Amino acid sequence: MKINNNLITSHTINNVVNNPPSNWKAQLIDTINDIDELLAMLQLSHEDLQQHNIASYQPKKFPLRVPKSFVAKMRIADPNDPLLLQVLPDQRALQTVTGYVTDPLAENDHNPQKGLIHKYKSRLLITVTGACKRKCFPTFKASLMSMK
Repeated sequence: MKINNNLITSHTINNVVNNPPSNWKAQLIDTINDIDELLAMLQLSHEDLQQHNIASYQPKKFPLRVPKSFVAKMRIADPNDPLLLQVLPDQRALQTVTGYVTDPLAENDHNPQKGLIHKYKSRLLITVTGACKRKCFPTFKASLMSMK
């Protein structure tokens, strides 16, 4: 079942493509924070995702935030678009997998304090927030969710 707002969707995406925000800061402000809005822009429904075994949901601990300029690069009506799959919350990511470890690089052993990773003598990584503008959920799922 496709959502019947093709004119609004086409206009919105064309507007973003033809009149993108002037700089990266403006693009990060002009975001989509609701999965239903994201799907509507892409002429998709939750049923379309389910037909492709994608278990989408609106996360509570790790909210959706996708710049419209990024959405404008996605393919319309394609639930398997690789850009969409990068940002689409999928319930399968919350499943416990045998053999999965939350700290595969043993970085927690090198954290003198929460929010600091000091794995190498000449480098220090400061994580000041559990949220990033691109929402790095797939990469930092366990560590970011524990920061909340």
